[in-house]
Amino acid sequence: MDQHMDTIISQLSHIESTAVRIMESADHQKKELELEMEQQIKNYDNELAARTQEQLDELKETLNQQKESSLLKLTTETKQELNDLETRFQKNHSLWAEEILASIIGV
Repeated sequence: MDQHMDTIISQLSHIESTAVRIMESADHQKKELELEMEQQIKNYDNELAARTQEQLDELKETLNQQKESSLLKLTTETKQELNDLETRFQKNHSLWAEEILASIIGV
Protein backbone atom coordinates (compact mmCIF):
# COMPACT_ATOMS: atom_id res chain seq x y z
CA MET A 1 0.00 0.00 0.00
CA ASP A 2 2.94 2.35 0.65
CA GLN A 3 4.04 1.80 -2.87
CA HIS A 4 0.58 2.60 -4.12
CA MET A 5 0.57 5.87 -2.08
CA ASP A 6 4.00 6.74 -3.36
CA THR A 7 2.77 6.25 -6.92
CA ILE A 8 -0.26 8.48 -6.30
CA ILE A 9 1.93 11.15 -4.65
CA SER A 10 4.38 10.93 -7.51
CA GLN A 11 1.60 11.33 -10.06
CA LEU A 12 0.11 14.26 -8.14
CA SER A 13 3.55 15.86 -7.97
CA HIS A 14 4.00 15.33 -11.69
CA ILE A 15 0.54 16.83 -12.37
CA GLU A 16 1.34 19.83 -10.16
CA SER A 17 4.71 20.47 -11.84
CA THR A 18 3.01 20.17 -15.26
CA ALA A 19 0.35 22.65 -14.14
CA VAL A 20 3.06 25.06 -12.92
CA ARG A 21 4.86 24.80 -16.27
CA ILE A 22 1.59 25.44 -18.11
CA MET A 23 0.87 28.48 -15.93
CA GLU A 24 4.40 29.81 -16.43
CA SER A 25 4.08 29.30 -20.17
CA ALA A 26 0.71 31.07 -20.17
CA ASP A 27 2.21 33.98 -18.19
CA HIS A 28 5.10 34.16 -20.63
CA GLN A 29 2.74 34.15 -23.63
CA LYS A 30 0.58 36.77 -21.94
CA LYS A 31 3.62 39.03 -21.47
CA GLU A 32 4.67 38.50 -25.09
CA LEU A 33 1.16 39.38 -26.27
CA GLU A 34 1.14 42.49 -24.08
CA LEU A 35 4.47 43.60 -25.56
CA GLU A 36 3.21 42.89 -29.06
CA MET A 37 0.00 44.86 -28.43
CA GLU A 38 2.00 47.77 -26.98
CA GLN A 39 4.18 47.77 -30.11
CA GLN A 40 1.14 47.64 -32.38
CA ILE A 41 -0.45 50.54 -30.48
CA LYS A 42 2.79 52.51 -30.71
CA ASN A 43 3.03 51.79 -34.46
CA TYR A 44 -0.60 52.81 -34.96
CA ASP A 45 -0.08 56.03 -32.97
CA ASN A 46 3.02 56.87 -35.02
CA GLU A 47 1.22 56.12 -38.27
CA LEU A 48 -1.78 58.19 -37.21
CA ALA A 49 0.46 61.08 -36.18
CA ALA A 50 2.26 60.94 -39.54
CA ARG A 51 -1.02 60.88 -41.50
CA THR A 52 -2.41 63.72 -39.41
CA GLN A 53 0.72 65.79 -39.98
CA GLU A 54 0.54 65.07 -43.71
CA GLN A 55 -3.10 66.20 -43.82
CA LEU A 56 -2.24 69.33 -41.83
CA ASP A 57 0.61 70.11 -44.23
CA GLU A 58 -1.69 69.66 -47.22
CA LEU A 59 -4.34 71.87 -45.63
CA LYS A 60 -1.74 74.51 -44.80
CA GLU A 61 -0.49 74.45 -48.39
CA THR A 62 -4.03 74.78 -49.73
CA LEU A 63 -4.75 77.70 -47.39
CA ASN A 64 -1.49 79.38 -48.37
CA GLN A 65 -2.37 79.03 -52.05
CA GLN A 66 -5.83 80.49 -51.40
CA LYS A 67 -4.28 83.35 -49.44
CA GLU A 68 -1.80 84.09 -52.22
CA SER A 69 -4.55 83.96 -54.82
CA SER A 70 -6.76 86.32 -52.78
CA LEU A 71 -3.84 88.67 -52.17
CA LEU A 72 -2.99 88.75 -55.88
CA LYS A 73 -6.64 89.45 -56.75
CA LEU A 74 -6.85 92.22 -54.14
CA THR A 75 -3.59 93.75 -55.37
CA THR A 76 -4.82 93.69 -58.96
CA GLU A 77 -8.16 95.23 -58.00
CA THR A 78 -6.45 97.92 -55.92
CA LYS A 79 -4.09 98.81 -58.77
CA GLN A 80 -7.06 99.05 -61.12
CA GLU A 81 -8.94 101.29 -58.67
CA LEU A 82 -5.88 103.55 -58.31
CA ASN A 83 -5.51 103.73 -62.10
CA ASP A 84 -9.21 104.61 -62.43
CA LEU A 85 -8.86 107.33 -59.77
CA GLU A 86 -5.76 108.70 -61.47
CA THR A 87 -7.56 108.77 -64.81
CA ARG A 88 -10.57 110.54 -63.29
CA PHE A 89 -8.28 113.02 -61.57
CA GLN A 90 -6.36 113.77 -64.77
CA LYS A 91 -9.61 114.21 -66.66
CA ASN A 92 -11.51 116.27 -64.05
CA HIS A 93 -8.97 118.01 -61.80
CA SER A 94 -9.40 121.41 -63.48
CA LEU A 95 -13.18 121.24 -63.22
CA TRP A 96 -13.02 120.13 -59.59
CA ALA A 97 -10.59 122.93 -58.75
CA GLU A 98 -12.94 125.48 -60.31
CA GLU A 99 -15.92 124.04 -58.41
CA ILE A 100 -14.01 124.15 -55.11
CA LEU A 101 -12.91 127.74 -55.74
CA ALA A 102 -16.46 128.78 -56.66
CA SER A 103 -17.74 127.12 -53.53
CA ILE A 104 -15.18 128.94 -51.38
CA ILE A 105 -15.75 132.39 -52.83
CA GLY A 106 -19.51 131.92 -53.04
CA VAL A 107 -20.07 132.31 -56.75
